[in-house]
Amino acid sequence: EAGSQNFIWDGTANDGAQAAQGAYTLELSATMEGEKVTGRTLEFGPVTSVIRGAAGTDFQVGSLGIFKYNDIKQIL
Repeated sequence: EAGSQNFIWDGTANDGAQAAQGAYTLELSATMEGEKVTGRTLEFGPVTSVIRGAAGTDFQVGSLGIFKYNDIKQIL
């Protein structure tokens, strides 16, 4: 289905067992009409502070880090 897709990983492995604590990698693949296309991943987080400076406005997004205004796609 075209457009944004949301998912949440429940922490289980393919066999249904709880996965071990640690760092994991997410890989995205997308197709359109059977042809591979470039997909883009997005992360969601709360804006915990707004930082205004001479170089522009930055946003602290929870524990994800600091992002430039142009990197923010949507604020709810």
